[in-house]
Amino acid sequence: MVRILRLSLLVLTSVLIFISCNQDPTSIGSNIVPSKNQIGFAQVDSYLGNYKQSSSYYSIKPKLGGGTFILIGNLPYMQSSILLRWDIFMDDSLKTALQNGSLTVKSAYLTMTPVYTIGDSTSSLDFTISQIRSPWSASGFDRDSISQLVLDNSNIKISNITITKSTQNFDSLYSCNLNTSAVYNWLKYVADSNSVPRSYGTQLTPTSSTKKIIGFSAINLLSSTTSNATLLHVVLSRPTWSSDDTLAVSPSQDIHFIQKYIPPANTGDIYLEGSYATEGKVFIDFPSIPKNVIINKATLTLYVDSLNTTDGSLKSDSINAKTLGDSTSNVLSKDSSTYALLSRSGNTFSGNVAWMIQKWIDKDVNYPNQGITLALSDQAESAARIAFYGSKNPNKLLRPKLTFTYTQKQ
Repeated sequence: MVRILRLSLLVLTSVLIFISCNQDPTSIGSNIVPSKNQIGFAQVDSYLGNYKQSSSYYSIKPKLGGGTFILIGNLPYMQSSILLRWDIFMDDSLKTALQNGSLTVKSAYLTMTPVYTIGDSTSSLDFTISQIRSPWSASGFDRDSISQLVLDNSNIKISNITITKSTQNFDSLYSCNLNTSAVYNWLKYVADSNSVPRSYGTQLTPTSSTKKIIGFSAINLLSSTTSNATLLHVVLSRPTWSSDDTLAVSPSQDIHFIQKYIPPANTGDIYLEGSYATEGKVFIDFPSIPKNVIINKATLTLYVDSLNTTDGSLKSDSINAKTLGDSTSNVLSKDSSTYALLSRSGNTFSGNVAWMIQKWIDKDVNYPNQGITLALSDQAESAARIAFYGSKNPNKLLRPKLTFTYTQKQ
């Protein structure tokens, strides 16, 4: 009897649940959930709302160094040169041999591995090499430091640049010979700092015949391998040796810097550039948003102006977007290390900037809506000039676009 009663109760409960689930959920939910706790959804689209926006670009003065590549060559809008510092270490026996004159430099040459190119692919690369006679350091080096360098006028590169091809017919290694007397003096200074004037490294400057920029592997402090590193090779000879010996020296410091620069034409575009460090900014106003709103997703989209864009063999494929604290002075907001990433898909860059919109709507005093600053993620190692359609473009659909969705309590 008890089993029959339990079975009957189970069937009755199941029927009631089935009937409840098939009723109109809105009519039931409205009776159960208080109206003040109901959730509403809304979407904001800067195109549909025709919201006020503005955009521009500006140049910053970055600290140089720290990139994956070091760049040398010419483009129509910039020239890039390289500084290499050589801190050579030798054992005591070699120092003694230098001091008594029994050690000679039989040959010296530079090898560099290309990993990036931009510009006229048919153009050849050529450059001069000058000795640096004044102290410098990659730490803190910027555009203002260039004029303080003291250089020898003589070119210590004594041969044309040769290129070793890989089996896939890609450029695999650039090399050129150096003046042996100059390199001998570098070694002699290590043995006796009073014997010869000090060299603080070399500057590689492209010749006017070069119509492209090539990027070579920079120092990688996290790797012990030298397979792709720029290297100075010094072939040493002594009468007592059965064969020559070769020192392979990696630069202790390396940077590239822009010597000549022509700014973009005023086309109304937003320009982002590598190396010279041109950044952009965009401000999009939007209507007053109610309080107690949660931003679910916010997407900023930029459209590339291909006609005014120059990109390299390794495409600039992302943008770092940060909040501005003052759009007049281009000062970033309090937490300048936080950024959103806009990724490339074809000729469009877009990314989620929800946290920025949330800060603005919450009236966070550290995040006033002064707009968003934009910089190429590969700014330190690229020579690209990427143009984006700006806020005054006649075609509204090409302007920067901001869309976001939010939820709020009703």
